[in-house]
Amino acid sequence: ELTRQLIVALAPFVVLDGAAGIYTATLNARGRFVTAATVATFPPVVTGVVVAAWSGRYGIYTLVAGAVLGAALETLAAAALVRRGGMRILPAIARPGADGVAVFKAFGILAGGGILMSANTVVDQAMAATAGGGSVASLGFGAKIPAAVLGLAGLALSTTMLPHYAELVVGRRFNEMVAALRRHVVRVALGGATLAALLALASYPLIRFLFEHGSFGPEDTARVATIQSLYALQIPGFLVGIIASRYLNALGHDRWILAVSAANFVMNFVGDWVLLRWIGVPGIALSTSLFYCVASTILVILCRRAIREKASLQTP
Repeated sequence: ELTRQLIVALAPFVVLDGAAGIYTATLNARGRFVTAATVATFPPVVTGVVVAAWSGRYGIYTLVAGAVLGAALETLAAAALVRRGGMRILPAIARPGADGVAVFKAFGILAGGGILMSANTVVDQAMAATAGGGSVASLGFGAKIPAAVLGLAGLALSTTMLPHYAELVVGRRFNEMVAALRRHVVRVALGGATLAALLALASYPLIRFLFEHGSFGPEDTARVATIQSLYALQIPGFLVGIIASRYLNALGHDRWILAVSAANFVMNFVGDWVLLRWIGVPGIALSTSLFYCVASTILVILCRRAIREKASLQTP
């Protein structure tokens, strides 16, 4: 019942966060990355302030109030900045032209891929639920820090890479894109691998410092630290996958991303089922890391194929 009430209370967040996403994407498309990133800090900052001020009085509802209020402030601020740039901020009903139809098609394809990727989390939790009491909680705690790292790094890469690649495509500078893909993939893979190694090595002290309080004891710390270490292995694959996905977005191959997302869903389901029975709940985290590595490799291969086709067409 509490969960149902929280879902209802959080419903406005869906609309507000979606609107803020459109406005900040507009700012990013115009190269205003710092402004967009600054506005995006409103939700966590406001949530932290609200929770610190009123959690003792209203409990978990302060977390909901902080999230909704933060999203509202982000939306208003981003909308004001877009309006200041001379663009319309209110929705309007109009017959979409050719460009509009193309946008809706691309949205549908990418939304399908996003649903499949999000479904992996549901599959992971459903599999963990079959492993006994506390398994879902252990999996959730183990994923928290890697998810925060991936969210921050993934957002930064996604925000900056798509406009850059799109600019190269518009200028038909395909030979430059060939070199850019190699350079970006190597650097991001090395940086992600270094970050993954550091996080894996620091898992136990991190979990102990952050979560070992109250009913979260030393045994929980050991179990969650193992899960976190395996989740950390996904970092290089996830980040390289972001690079490759934005590359294919810019080249107009959104359907390829959808196909890879569908394959990822199947791989994760099979990997969860096999590894859960082999090494227990940590196997679910390992499955996630493995399928991200495989998926990123496939995406990079597809990028190389797509850009070579473009470059060959450009060669007289």
